Amino acid sequence: MVARLLDIVASLVHIIEHETDKLRSASPYADRAEIAVAKARLVAQLELRVIEMRRDDDAELKGLSTDLRRDLAEQFERLAEAASANGEALRRQIELSTEMMAAVATEAQRLLGTRASSYGPFGEIWKHDAPAPISLNASL
Repeated sequence: MVARLLDIVASLVHIIEHETDKLRSASPYADRAEIAVAKARLVAQLELRVIEMRRDDDAELKGLSTDLRRDLAEQFERLAEAASANGEALRRQIELSTEMMAAVATEAQRLLGTRASSYGPFGEIWKHDAPAPISLNASL
């Protein structure tokens, strides 16, 4: 049972490291959805395995050899490091996407000239920028 847990964690680390490498590269990648699905499945398997081990095999966990405990600790440490790096790469991608959308909206607004003026109740002029009509192509 512990061997299965080690396999799941090792697979999850591999998938996360693969995704992190893809996120850090400048080129787009087509298997983004497949990686997300694989990560979700492995996380679900990991959670289920841990719950089963705590429920059924608490004695097995207590009776683990020193080598097996060390292997488990190393794998979970690798998982934590990979998840941290992945989170940072994802955060950076989100920031870049936000910056890019803001730049596109600003440029569209500049080109369309959507600045409007209106009179206030006491004769003052209010100037405001109407949002530029931006659509998002989800197939990117």
